[in-house]
Formats: sequence, C-alpha cells, structure tokens
Amino acid sequence: MTKKTRKTLFFICLVLFLLLAPIIALYSQGYRVDFDAKKLTQTGGLYLKTLPKQVEVYLDDRLKEKTDFFFGSILIENLLPKEYKIEVKKTGFHPWQKILSVKEKEVTEAKSIVLFPENVDFQTLTERTEDFWFSPDEKKIVLFEENSILEEETKTWSLKLYDLDKKLKSHLIDERDISKVQADLINLTFSDNSILFLEIGMAEQTKYFSLEVDKAPPILKELEGPLLPLEDEIYEEKIPENALGFKISPDEKKVVYFTDYEIWILYLEEQTHQPRKEVGEKTFLVRLSEKIGDAFWVNSNYLVFNTGDKIKITEVDERDGLNIIDIKEIKNPQMFWGENEKKLYILSENVLLRSSALLP
Repeated sequence: MTKKTRKTLFFICLVLFLLLAPIIALYSQGYRVDFDAKKLTQTGGLYLKTLPKQVEVYLDDRLKEKTDFFFGSILIENLLPKEYKIEVKKTGFHPWQKILSVKEKEVTEAKSIVLFPENVDFQTLTERTEDFWFSPDEKKIVLFEENSILEEETKTWSLKLYDLDKKLKSHLIDERDISKVQADLINLTFSDNSILFLEIGMAEQTKYFSLEVDKAPPILKELEGPLLPLEDEIYEEKIPENALGFKISPDEKKVVYFTDYEIWILYLEEQTHQPRKEVGEKTFLVRLSEKIGDAFWVNSNYLVFNTGDKIKITEVDERDGLNIIDIKEIKNPQMFWGENEKKLYILSENVLLRSSALLP
C-alpha cells in the first residue's frame, strides 16, 4: 500500500469518525430521528407490571415480549414520544387494553394491571337464605333464614352459622328464642369474630341483644341499650350526602363511593405514580344505566360492583377509559368480596353462591 493510499484511508476514517461520533453519542443518550415529525428527539419508555405473570404484551398490535417470570413486569425502552396502543393478553383471561402517551425522557407506567379469568365458576354454599353477614376474619357467615310453621300458617326466622373452614352449618337462635310474639330483626353486626349485636323490633319498641356464637349452645343476652359499634365517620364529611355507600381501599389511600348510577373515587393521600392525584381529589369513574347495588375493592386498584342484575369488575385507572369486564348476570344479586380467599359471594333468590378465586 502506497503512502498516498494510506493517507487517503486515514482521512476517510477521520471523516467517518467525525460524522459518526456525534450520532453514536446522541444515540447512547436516547436520541432518535422521528421521521413523522421530521426532527431529532429524545425517547421515553413504558413500564408495565401485571397479574398474572408472564403475559404477552403487544405494542401497536405487534407482540413485543412477555412480562418476566419473577415480578410480572416489563420495561420497554427507546420509544419515540407519541401515543401507543398497549394490549396485555393471556389465554383464559380477559385482555387489558389502553392507549398511553410516551413523553421525552419519561417512563409511562401502568403498574397495576390485572387480568381476570374469562370463566368464573360458582358453587352453591347454602339455600333458603334471606340475608348474610361475614365475621371480621371472614371465616364465618351468619345466615338469616325464614321458617314456615304449617299448623299456624305463619313464618318465623332463624339465624344459622356457616363455618367456611369446616364447611358446616349450625343453628344459632330462632325468632321465638327472643320473643313468643313477633320479633323483627332490624340490624345485625359482628362486634368481633364471636359476638353478634342484634337490634330487634317488637311490640312497637326496639330491644338490643348480644349473641355469643362460639358457645355451645350460643348465649343470648338482652342489653340495656344500643351497644352497636359506631361506624367509622372519618371520611363521611368528604362524601356527598346522596352517596349510598362507601368503602376504603386495602391500602387506605382511596375511598370508593357510589350513588344510584355513578361511582366516584376520593383520594386520601397524594398519588405520585401515574395517574397522579392530589389529596382530597375526587375522580368520576363511571356512570351506569341501571342502579348500582354495591361496590367492593378487589384490591387497591380494582372494584367489583353490581348494576341491575350484572356483576362487573373495573379498574380505577381512568386514563383512556376503563377496562370493565362482566363476571356474571344473576337476578337481584347481593354481594360480598372475600378478601382472604379472593372470592366473590353472591346471594340470589335465597341461594348463596361462592366463586372460584378471581386473583392469584
């Protein structure tokens, strides 16, 4: 190779280095060419975390990859700043979909994605049940049943105790254990896992009783006055008067409250992760065409509720609308969410049902 050739190659390499070095440096700092916008821009990213783990993540209808086995998370880097259609899928589960914006030098988060089973099984626990109440530890259910007395052509009521661990139903008391005349059960509350407070209406007066359900036989005592536990009033001043009910989230950072047709979220603490919320901020979640019966937190980011005869689950992340799924349609449902077992209990037409687990 001649001296002239060597010199030529040297200058070519020098020019290439001078041209490519800034490009490589910019690339390493997250800069990319946005051909649509015809400019150089810094990239952003997406961070997703899901239940169950190892789900498929699609970006603009293209399979990106699966969330990891250990944490159920995925970080997608070097994305141009724009809106992306994100889909999370797994066989046997309802998909999750949302359009989210990626901004320069920022990571957009969706850290609380839950995919719920497409097919939820329900088993019958007990029949002839008019109402039910769970103990605080969710291991016992008090059942209100009506009894027919044929010779008197009348009906009375009784309370039964269903032990979920033992799968056993036992008798507690009959209406006539309280009074030989008519006694109406107005209210029932667990004071702890073994004592009930009863509010009974009879002969144009109200009487109060305690019932120790762990004794054999159960011990019924009349009380001098209403010793029912006081309801938590900490949040009531922040909730509208037309609210039919409210529940505090498991992480105690949010309150859901609902009216006849609307569900709202009240934020008790600042929410720094996306979507960001201020203390005391109220977010309208959804308006429905049929009356809302009740709502429960499935976890701190999802709700189960019934509207008319339909039972649904919704997320509370309102960005780009809500992912709402149908769980079951059943006549006049009365619900309870079992936090310990992650199962849904439904009373419909005097039959108490329990679902399969909705969360891992």
